[in-house]
Amino acid sequence: MAKQPKKKKNKGNKLYNKIGKDLTAASNLATEFLDIGPLSTVDTAYSADRQGALDKYKGLTDTAGQRSPEMQSFLDRMQGLTQGYDSQEYEALRSQRRREMEKGYQAGQAGLMRGQNVNRLGATQKTAQLLQLAKNYGESSSAAENDLFVEGAREKRDAISNYGGALRTTETDENDRRSKAMADYTGYLTDSEADQFGKQKFNAGQEAASRALKSGGILGMLGVGESRRAGRRSSKLIREGYRSNEKIAAIGAQQAAGMAEAISKLMEQYGGGA
Repeated sequence: MAKQPKKKKNKGNKLYNKIGKDLTAASNLATEFLDIGPLSTVDTAYSADRQGALDKYKGLTDTAGQRSPEMQSFLDRMQGLTQGYDSQEYEALRSQRRREMEKGYQAGQAGLMRGQNVNRLGATQKTAQLLQLAKNYGESSSAAENDLFVEGAREKRDAISNYGGALRTTETDENDRRSKAMADYTGYLTDSEADQFGKQKFNAGQEAASRALKSGGILGMLGVGESRRAGRRSSKLIREGYRSNEKIAAIGAQQAAGMAEAISKLMEQYGGGA
């Protein structure tokens, strides 16, 4: 018949049988008499006000740099000016200057004719002066047309420069507002997380202290129990020692009585009769 393998002793169960019951009893006693419970902790969740402030700062990071409709409309108008005068604007300016020049020509012609009459110039001279006036008018009209195009080019150049400056200023302001909003949000979030970490650290310390107090109480109760058992073992040993001494004394007394009786008999047998 094959031998059955020996079962290994479970050291864990043996250890529990030795101290497990004591630990359970000590834990119950420490909880009941020492009132050792969890220490107070703090709530680590964000308060409603703090969470609301965080949401507000976060929202500003999305809206702080946005361009208003009014600013966009203003920039659109400035950008439109960079195209220079359109055909209608050119024609309007041309008509206005033509009227001004015609008015000046007519005034000059009337003044010239009055001077001719006063000076009693001849027909040839009058005609020559009037022709010169008309020639000057024609030359002035051509020059005015050229001036109009030069003015349009200058206006276009100035409009491009003004639009570029306004656009840069607007974008810089938008970026500044966006950066500030992000910095405010990041700073408030960092402070909030630091405060939350501090509370978590405090709670961890409280939990560790609570475990230490409970462990100390349990060990103390184990010590009390062990002291009581040691006392009982000492008393038992003392009692057993006392009873052992009594037995030894009784045996000694019996032996002494036997020896005395034997000596008495020998004396009676050998010496007492003499």
